[in-house]
Amino acid sequence: MPAVREVVAAIDPTVAIYEVATGDELVAASVGDRRMLLVLLGSFAGVALLLAATGTWGIVAVSVADRRRELGLRIALGAEGSRVVRMVLGESLLVAAAGVALGVLGGAAGSRLLEAFLWETEFARG
Repeated sequence: MPAVREVVAAIDPTVAIYEVATGDELVAASVGDRRMLLVLLGSFAGVALLLAATGTWGIVAVSVADRRRELGLRIALGAEGSRVVRMVLGESLLVAAAGVALGVLGGAAGSRLLEAFLWETEFARG
């Protein structure tokens, strides 16, 4: 920066130089608020995903615990352990898919409801 000041002073000594910043610094300052909001939104989304995964794990754990005798009987009668695991995971994925479908439908309905109450908003169609 001192070299720039010397060159400008040599050309026109009456020009004042202040608040000098690089282009990267100016861009960072202009998007700082949005960046902070996106980091906050991403953090909340991560916490929501963690809570959803923990809830799903809990439901599967309770389901398996409730069916422990049935699963033990299947294995005792000759079912392979991998087949029992596939059965439990398949049923769990079916329940999870139903939950995702209901969540998407609920989110779409909720956003349309909010669209009716909020000013200058529109549901993303497409």
